[in-house]
Amino acid sequence: MTSVTGGLTLEQRSALEDLGFVKLTNIADHSMLDAMRDTYDRAWDEGESGITERLHLLRYAAFREFIDSASALAAPRSVYGAHLQLLDYWLTYQPGASRWRTPKYTVPTERDWHRDVSFVGADPARPLTLNMLLFLDDTKDRSGPTVVLPGSHRSRYAAVSEHSTEPHPDEVAIPLEYGEALLFNSHLVHSRGRNRSNRPRRGVALLWGFWFIKPTGAELPICPEAVTDASEDRLRLLGLSQPTVDLYLFEGF
Repeated sequence: MTSVTGGLTLEQRSALEDLGFVKLTNIADHSMLDAMRDTYDRAWDEGESGITERLHLLRYAAFREFIDSASALAAPRSVYGAHLQLLDYWLTYQPGASRWRTPKYTVPTERDWHRDVSFVGADPARPLTLNMLLFLDDTKDRSGPTVVLPGSHRSRYAAVSEHSTEPHPDEVAIPLEYGEALLFNSHLVHSRGRNRSNRPRRGVALLWGFWFIKPTGAELPICPEAVTDASEDRLRLLGLSQPTVDLYLFEGF
């Protein structure tokens, strides 16, 4: 395989354009993954919802270290180059099946089909935004792997109604092992799987895009820890420092 600027290979770029998704391996070393997993439960318990700061997951050192790492940035940077921006960063979670029907959790539907971002006329070869799902627990058959409709990002009209709940005959499940990630076009129709295992399904989701796109929660103040002693690279990644003089002239895309 031929590597593109140290990130996605040419074959992976082709898959991302044609199918709308690609699986990534070796995205982080195990010490970094372990630190994120060790921090995960505390971050979740401290209230992912209701936080009034943009990119509030960066309150935690383990999650800051991940976005500072070359291996985490390699794939999205090979798409966006110096224009790469982290638009959003949040936790995903499903408890083990034994905890369904407790006061805190209700049994999920089989599917929840949706697109995360939709731009009319967006070119699949030039995605305005990409999602990355990194799981900190294995997601295989019974633990609810993400399911996608390959190629659905190429159509203006989705093959299913938004938030419809039944499996689709053309769906493909993407099982991931600890530390693997799924990178996909934000226009791709996808759904979380239903966790039937007795283990939690913990993951981290990131939204990447061009530097000139408004981030999620743009009206909110940015998390103070995100910028304290931040490198120039991180400031550019957070959209706080302009990456290049020719902001709207993207070479080599």
